[in-house]
Parts: sequence; C-alpha cells; structure tokens
Amino acid sequence: MLHLENNYLWDFWTLQHQGQTHLYYLNAPRDIDHPEDRHKRARVGHAVSSDLKKWEVLPEALAPSEKGNWDDCAIWTGSALSLSEGRFAMAYTGICQQEEGKIQRVGMAFSEDLIHWEKHPEPVLEADPRYYEQQASIRGNELHFRDPYLIQESDGSYRMFVTARLKEGGEYFGRGCIATAVSKDLLKWESQPAAASLPGVYQLEVPQYWQAHGREYLFFSTLADSILPGLRIPRLSGTFYLVRRKGEDQYQYGGITIGTDGFGMKADYLGPEKYIFKLLPDSKGELKGMWWFGYDWEGQFAGTLSDPVPVNFDPKSGDVMLG
Repeated sequence: MLHLENNYLWDFWTLQHQGQTHLYYLNAPRDIDHPEDRHKRARVGHAVSSDLKKWEVLPEALAPSEKGNWDDCAIWTGSALSLSEGRFAMAYTGICQQEEGKIQRVGMAFSEDLIHWEKHPEPVLEADPRYYEQQASIRGNELHFRDPYLIQESDGSYRMFVTARLKEGGEYFGRGCIATAVSKDLLKWESQPAAASLPGVYQLEVPQYWQAHGREYLFFSTLADSILPGLRIPRLSGTFYLVRRKGEDQYQYGGITIGTDGFGMKADYLGPEKYIFKLLPDSKGELKGMWWFGYDWEGQFAGTLSDPVPVNFDPKSGDVMLG
C-alpha cells in the first residue's frame, strides 16, 4: 500500500522496466480546504517498486507549465509507454487557468530515464467536433476529453483511448464513450469515431485496454450517479469492463471488477470506497490489479493506493476474476 503523509493520491498508471514497476499518480497537498479541491492542484508524482507493496517515492514527474500555457492549471490522468528506440512516452491530460480548467486536452511528454520528462509544447489531441461533444451544459459546463491510454499496434503505429462524450445520439445524459485516435509518431493524431460507448452512462473514466484469450477488453471507471436507473449495469461507483472477441465490431458490457455504492458502503470488498482499478504485471510477469481508496465510511478521503490482488480471465466466459 502506498500512503503519502502530506499528499492525497488518486488516479494512477504504471510502466514495467528492468524488473521494476514505475508508478505515476495524481497528487495534491492534504492541507487544502476540501479533498474535492485537489483536482485544480493536481500534479504527477512518481514511485518505484519491485513487489507492488513497498514503494520508493522519487522526484515529481510532471507539473503544470508556466502561466499562459495550455496546461498551466493542473495535470490530470495519463499513461506511459516504452518506445522501441529506448525512450519513453507519456500522454497526459492538461487544463489551463484562462479557461478555468473547463476544457480538457491531451499532451505528450518524453523521457530517456523515466524520471526526467520533457513536454511537447502544444497539446497533441483535442475533442474532434465531428464525433465528440464540445462542451457539456451540465456538470460544470466542462468539455470531457481526458485520461489518455496509449498502446502500440502490431504495425508499429500508436492508438489512444480517451474519456469523452458522444456529440449526438440517445439520451443526452448517457452519452459517455471512449474516444480513439491513431498516430504514427505520437505527435500528429487522427481522431476516429468512438471505440466504444455505453448508453445510459454519463462518462467512462480512465480507460485501459487489455487482451486475453482472444478477447479485447476496455476497462473504465464511473460513479454511481453517472449511471441512469433501469440499466443492467449495477449503479455502483467502481471499475467496469467492456469486452469483444477479436474481429467483432462492438464491445459489450462485461461486468464490474470493484465497486461501492458511492457512500462508503461495501459492494464486493470490505473497506472504504475503491475506484480506478488498473491491471498490471508484477516483476514475475503475473497479472495483478490495484486501485485507490476514496472516501471511507466516515466521509474522510483516504487518497491511498491498495496492495495488489491476483487477476485472472476466464478463458471460456471471458469474465474477469479477482483474488
């Protein structure tokens, strides 16, 4: 478990390199007036571990740029990728002060040692108006386009999955989707129609793509109040997954990995609210899962990372099983 004495910790992403797991995480000072104020103070911390339990905290990885830049307010969730030439790439979300943090864009940073990161000066991807909503009229009038997840395709090109909302179609509230874009160099991106959507869900946060037993999975997190009543999706705050067999066009709802009812009550594990479940291999190549703890039963925000749990995919049903 990773607990920061002076900082809250929440969304995170990882990269395996030379037997160590590099953990990047959003963090903000614990002395702010209210935990929900952390989002406008977010920066990217860095820690490493060889067992996913004991962590060595390293210097900060990314911080907001100087005032006047597109990401001068806060840095939000991203992902990291090893490149074939021995370098590393990190896609991240940025917001700026001039727009009061309401417009979310994707930026890119590069590193040769996973410690020192150099940002590309401009955002590399924004919500394409052909496919995605440009600015919501509810929930703070924000443009939802964040949490990029990078993968490299078999042909050497790159694909990005991004939290977004569909421009049109169906009930307005429930247009949450996972946007996608492709690139050959990580800087010039071509937006495409959404990789997946789930009608009735407001937003599909922090997507993660995974493959197992001939199936493709898209994991995402959402809050209980982001799910319209009457769906076959449980109204829990947690991490869910979509699944399709390779070659199929559409992802289908698969299930839930972790979740609570959003008020600190137990769903499938004892303890406080659990959110943003991530898959990652350990140093032995065994698949594990981790999440961060949110609000506890007394309404206090923990902001702490869990210890790992084993994860398995049922080869027959495709179900994701923890423990």
